[in-house]
Amino acid sequence: MTAGAAALGSGIARRDSAADPVPLFVCGVARSGTTFAAYLLNRHPRIRCTYEAAIFQDGLRIYEQARNPHTPQGFQKLIERLAACDAGSQAHPWLAKSLRAHVAELYRRHCAQPRFATIVQSVFTLAWPNLTCFANKLIRTEFCPLLLREWPQARIVLLIRDPRAAYASQRRHLGLRLKYAAIYWNLHVQYALSCRHDGERFLLVRFEDLMEAPAAQLARILAFADHNDPAIAAEIVAQVPPRREALGKWRHELSPTEVRTLEEYCYDGMRALGYAPEWATGPRRITPAGRLLEVARQYASRVPLSPHVWRRKRLVSRTWQMLRGVHG
Repeated sequence: MTAGAAALGSGIARRDSAADPVPLFVCGVARSGTTFAAYLLNRHPRIRCTYEAAIFQDGLRIYEQARNPHTPQGFQKLIERLAACDAGSQAHPWLAKSLRAHVAELYRRHCAQPRFATIVQSVFTLAWPNLTCFANKLIRTEFCPLLLREWPQARIVLLIRDPRAAYASQRRHLGLRLKYAAIYWNLHVQYALSCRHDGERFLLVRFEDLMEAPAAQLARILAFADHNDPAIAAEIVAQVPPRREALGKWRHELSPTEVRTLEEYCYDGMRALGYAPEWATGPRRITPAGRLLEVARQYASRVPLSPHVWRRKRLVSRTWQMLRGVHG
């Protein structure tokens, strides 16, 4: 394990009950390895990980708005609305099908334990018998407190990537602006650093360590989810080798000025996580007004005016979180 990984802690904990599957969430900024981590987890025969499934984010709001979820008719309407969240998904089409195929059993379980978590957990276990862990990958830390409120026993893996590499990939694939990418990265890192001493619920994993020692890091993640079997981690990685060439691509894509500016914006977080700044000698702060202006610039040319899209993308809450939650 590298020095950077050692600083993140082992994060290995144990379940209170072996009967229930472990809720696991993999969170990281865009282009930080969350998809690769989810792909590795899905290779485990007893783990099923969805890719940003809308039911985890929009489903809770739908459940809280449901008028009569405790009657058969009201529950049927609720299930239809929950199924619509991921009905068009190409990553996990089984989710909507499983909701609709098991309405009667879901209703029975919900009557015994009337919680949103009961429905989601049951959908996974009914679709995948013998499941011991259900998971979802997401790219916004703002949802983590909501998930922990619904699943107090959940485990959250926080993936961290060098901000220079993350930004180079975000610009290439998503068109993010440099300052916006820095705000986004700092928000995630500040949340991660505030949680790193809670080894029962959080595990910090650096993308670079996952690429350089994938079997060891996957074994950490599996042990964190109560699947302590290093042998199967090695088998999975042998089937899906990492693309290590992605680690240094930023050096050829970013100018020295861009590197220095990004390092200044992310200076404190980089040093806390073992990423050595190469050009910056100190931090550069972004004021709340600067954050607001940057968010406006990032979304000015792409944000539709449809209230539905604003609500679905949670742009208001996302902007508010960036304004109040980032200090550098």
